Parts: sequence; C-alpha cells; structure tokens
Amino acid sequence: MTDRLIRLTTALAVVAVAAVAAVISYSHAFELVRAHGETGVTARLVPLTVDGLIWAASMVILD
Repeated sequence: MTDRLIRLTTALAVVAVAAVAAVISYSHAFELVRAHGETGVTARLVPLTVDGLIWAASMVILD
C-alpha cells in the first residue's frame, strides 16, 4: 500500500507541476506571437505546436 501511495502522490505532483508549466508556457508563447503581429487562430495555435513538440519528444525519450 505504501508503494502505491508514493506512486500516486508522485504522479499527482508531476501532473500538477506540468499543468502549471503548460499554462505559463502557453501564455508566454501566445504573448510573444501576438507581439510579433500574429492574431486570431494563428496566435492561439502556435504555442500548441511548441508544447506539442516538447510533449512528443518527452514521450520518445520515455519510450
């Protein structure tokens, strides 16, 4: 039971930190793209491409 609790709380901590980092990363990239003149859908999607590549690379490393 102790090992399971450790794994669960560790996973929750990682998810919480990742969520905060994702929000900060997205908002920073969004503001950067907007500052360089992009608007609308493009300004909203560009940050997702960056974070998506980071996620994909992380999954490759884990695999």
